[in-house]
Amino acid sequence: INAEYMGDFQLRRGSMADTKDLFDGPPVEIPDRYVHYRKRWFILFIFCVTTIANAVTWITFSPINDKAIAAYGINKFWVNALSMVFMLLYVPFVFVSNWVLDSYTTRSGLLVGSILTTIGAWLRVTGAHSTWSFAVLFLGQSLCSIGQPFILNAVPQMSAEWFGDHERVIATTIASVANPIGVALGFVLPPLIVAVTVPPAGTPISDSVLSTLVEQCRFLMIVEAIICTAAAMLVVFVYETHPPTPPSSSQAAIELGEEEKETLTEATVRMFTDKDFWIIFAEFGIGLGAFNTLATVVGQLTGPYGYDDDAQSQFGAVVVVAGLVGAGLFGWFVDSTRRYKLALCVSLGLSAVFAAVTTLLMHAGNEGLLTSMFALIGFFMTPVLPLSLELAVELTFPIRESTSSGYLMTIGQIVGIGMIMMVSEVDSCTVQNIQNCEGVHTAMWVMCACIGLAFLLMLLYNGRLVRHEHEQAREEAQIYNLHEENMHRLANAVDA
Repeated sequence: INAEYMGDFQLRRGSMADTKDLFDGPPVEIPDRYVHYRKRWFILFIFCVTTIANAVTWITFSPINDKAIAAYGINKFWVNALSMVFMLLYVPFVFVSNWVLDSYTTRSGLLVGSILTTIGAWLRVTGAHSTWSFAVLFLGQSLCSIGQPFILNAVPQMSAEWFGDHERVIATTIASVANPIGVALGFVLPPLIVAVTVPPAGTPISDSVLSTLVEQCRFLMIVEAIICTAAAMLVVFVYETHPPTPPSSSQAAIELGEEEKETLTEATVRMFTDKDFWIIFAEFGIGLGAFNTLATVVGQLTGPYGYDDDAQSQFGAVVVVAGLVGAGLFGWFVDSTRRYKLALCVSLGLSAVFAAVTTLLMHAGNEGLLTSMFALIGFFMTPVLPLSLELAVELTFPIRESTSSGYLMTIGQIVGIGMIMMVSEVDSCTVQNIQNCEGVHTAMWVMCACIGLAFLLMLLYNGRLVRHEHEQAREEAQIYNLHEENMHRLANAVDA
């Protein structure tokens, strides 16, 4: 009887359950099943646009590295440094961003990140015609990089603030792949705008070609600065701090203060004394490091085999586009099943396999097959990022989402720096000496081994989904309390 009566109740926040089928008395106020506001998708859209704008500035010079060398009179080390500065500055500023996100709100972090990105983007434009053009460009790039942790560390926190328990993984997936989307845009946009042909390295460049090259680079900076400005305006004038009511029981517990808030030191100690967090920490660091490295030096890995800027942009773009599809499918699977470990093992294992196949096929005249291989790497590698972020939040609950994601993103940047420095050996490889140059294959095999190691580590993972268990317990308690209240009203009605 109780089960039959329980099925008649409609649980909605702020509304009254219709008990007319039971009694003609006044309706009973029922605990919430949590409202999910439609505006959450627009909030997610703004978050993604902000992430994309920052990522575009990160990868600007990777697909046009030869043209950047000619335009600014620098070498490959400094071209890589324009990208690597994002990873270097991420490490110290992750603690500042975590403090802002933990002490204030996601919106506060996005404001800081988007404004720094916009200022840096316009500073790059200013430096295009100055005497110290590269120095000003590098300063602007550094400001953009400082803004990155304020945006990326907020991904799971934004999902928790706006999305319910059955939507968080897909929301984190969408927000996480916004960064690769920005990378893809950063791969496609520069070759389209900076289209002038420059002579091979070491060959003198005419004044007219150099003038055209510098003008096109400046126009590229203006286009990217406008994108960053539009994103910042959305954050300043449209983005809301949080919905009127919490979207899940775990978020309600945090907002109501039911879960004791730990200091950053206490949270750090608790995370790093957990074996399972160390596993996530290591596999995420390898996954993000490999992705960042591939995005930064894909031109230097494939250029010695004769692939031009257009082909290099194509390789980088398909990694991201295929990654979007893979992340969406894996995110849907995990949202439906909670099988994080299975999804991550499949993702990492197949990423290692296809990275190895790509290494074996890395030779001239193989553009179509290489494009397919890079697409498969992207399809299986990209889901590692959002799934690991969400799994870390599940494991470390009730520690704030920005804390765990901040540490994960930091180790990813550090590993990326190490891998990019390793690939610097490829600088000596050219189309002419590629047969005698082992740098490309060495770099690729090391990345394959690292991804394989991440797969083996994930096999050892045996952590609990603490946040999910907490939410289930709260919902069962709500149902039990509702049942008790129901039976009390039934008894009073019978007595009457």
